[in-house]
Amino acid sequence: MQNKIKVIEKRAAFSPDWLYLGLLMLAYVIVGINTYRLQPVLTTLMDHLSADTSRIGFLMSVCTFVTLCLAIPFGVILPGLGCRRAMILAVILELAGSAAGFFFTTYEGIAVSQILFGFTNTIATVCAPYLLQMVYDKKKFSVTIGYLNACQTVGMAAAFLILPLFLAQNALPQVWFFTVIPSLLLLLVWIPAMNRSAERALLQRADARQQKGTPVPQKEEDGGDKALSMKKPETWLAAASTFFIMFSAGAVLNFASSFLTAVRGIPEGRSAQIVLSSAIVGMVCSALVGIVCSRIGRRKVFIAIVTILALLRLLMVITPTGILLNLVIALQGVPAAGIVVINTLVPDLCPSIKQRPLVISMISTASMAGMCLSSTVFGMMIGWWGYDRAFLVMVPVSLLALAGVRAV
Repeated sequence: MQNKIKVIEKRAAFSPDWLYLGLLMLAYVIVGINTYRLQPVLTTLMDHLSADTSRIGFLMSVCTFVTLCLAIPFGVILPGLGCRRAMILAVILELAGSAAGFFFTTYEGIAVSQILFGFTNTIATVCAPYLLQMVYDKKKFSVTIGYLNACQTVGMAAAFLILPLFLAQNALPQVWFFTVIPSLLLLLVWIPAMNRSAERALLQRADARQQKGTPVPQKEEDGGDKALSMKKPETWLAAASTFFIMFSAGAVLNFASSFLTAVRGIPEGRSAQIVLSSAIVGMVCSALVGIVCSRIGRRKVFIAIVTILALLRLLMVITPTGILLNLVIALQGVPAAGIVVINTLVPDLCPSIKQRPLVISMISTASMAGMCLSSTVFGMMIGWWGYDRAFLVMVPVSLLALAGVRAV
């Protein structure tokens, strides 16, 4: 068995493991930009389109709604499609979405662009964790999944840092052209690095590692019951927690910039810079949470994250404008680590490598459902009650994420 594993390891070494991780991290940066492409230019975009918060909230939710609808079906077909072809398709759709938004800055054109970005996000967010589990063993996966999710926050930071600069040059269409260069770079390196032989060898290496460890129940290993892991209560609880974390986090992050401008009187460019700080905090927390969990336990970390999540919604209302409010905005990035904690559960929820895309896609669906509904529902809540009352409603909503503490 040892000799067999060494042979498979050698066959899988067409490219170093760090290159695959780097490419997946770049893909997640692009996903982060797609998710938060509109938020940094929200006020200008609303004026350009003559749209209120409800209409613009719907526009922001289109990207995540696509992932909400397609994540689970894509998780079913991914093992047959393969990561190589899936990521190539994702980049092509990304480039098409960039072209649609660049040439047609109307409400309908941006909607089409958001739909195409939604396809890209769906493929990348299911494919990347699946491939990462082939490349790394369970212990290293818990750490590297943090790096992966941190890169999504890096994408958010890039969006809030760079996209407002285009507005100063009256170049709103450039907001959609922004991801063309990193997308082309990803495609050009991905094609030779992830060839058919490399993908096959990585899957064999993951299977050999699995056989060396704890045996997988025969029913699941043979694919006799593809819904086996989805029948576990822990899977549904993990998905429920993901939903409430993303609903609460998305509500704040989607409208934090407009809140600072419309309610606190801070210029839009400055508001985007303040919100950027939350991305930096989220990046650091996501990258380190896997290490922290291994030392003090996932459950303690998860409870702390959800408690902070609820407290920050209250502080958004009662904190006066100034340094303290800026700190509260920065700490909005902490909940990003909660999603990383939930993603580390995947190997425990589903020991079979080939069945993990289904569990990953279920968690991704819950994440996108929370983000999608928060964009639309929170925009409506602001229209009904104003920003302050809407934030207060999110306090008990945030605590509902504790439903998944049993799974953690």
